[in-house]
Amino acid sequence: MAIRVAILLIFAAPWLAGCASTAYRPLNPPNEQEAIVLIIRQRAEPTAWNLDVTVDGERAAAVSNNSHVKFSVPAGKRTIQFGWPKLAAKVNLERVLEFKGGETRYFLVSGTTRLTGASPVHQGMMLAFTETLQFVELSPSHGEQLLREMAGGS
Repeated sequence: MAIRVAILLIFAAPWLAGCASTAYRPLNPPNEQEAIVLIIRQRAEPTAWNLDVTVDGERAAAVSNNSHVKFSVPAGKRTIQFGWPKLAAKVNLERVLEFKGGETRYFLVSGTTRLTGASPVHQGMMLAFTETLQFVELSPSHGEQLLREMAGGS
């Protein structure tokens, strides 16, 4: 019985974890000491897992697929890292960016995972995958337009 529960939890965890986006850093009113960062995740696979975002090594947000988060960061050079839970077996992406106080920056994260091959091995099958993860800065007008489209507006 315990093994069945453990297996159920392993398979249910991605769907339970990937339900909502959460910002762990505060969103403060615009000011000269901080910038506002808006991260949009659109079609970034694996879709069942939240994408973890850290700023200078501190957890900033968890972003579910086809959603977004918004938070403040201190002005200056910041290291932003995007990562997946260990069970997702995906590589992380890291960028160093310069932020100015009072600005709002929009970033789009997307990517794919594709099965590219399979080979029989002793008592099983070895699968090969090709993965991409893109991180692109958007203009404020394009960022706002994408947010409207994701919300079902035009």
